[in-house]
Amino acid sequence: MEWIEEHVNEIERYMAQGFSFTVSKDLVRIHHTAKARCLRCGDSMKKATNGVSYFCTNRKECRTAQRKLKWQMYHHRVPRERALKIVLDSLDRTYRQEGPIGENNRTTSIMQ
Repeated sequence: MEWIEEHVNEIERYMAQGFSFTVSKDLVRIHHTAKARCLRCGDSMKKATNGVSYFCTNRKECRTAQRKLKWQMYHHRVPRERALKIVLDSLDRTYRQEGPIGENNRTTSIMQ
């Protein structure tokens, strides 16, 4: 709880922009950690700048999220924070439908 108390103002600033508490906390943590982490898969990103790089290029899903972010920012001219919220919301919907990365969510029928 100590870390949250130190960064409560920054977390509240993101929450005022419409982000959830969890996403706000993750964004603040990204800005303050030594290694930037991908918001899609959680892997650390080599040669990435905190607060600028949000997704890695190791997985197809992460590259797709990065493209969506750039598309929102440059094609639709949405501010970075708002574009990030849009992309993270779409990832959340996809995650609920497909499940975590690497899991096989197909059900198999048992032959009797």
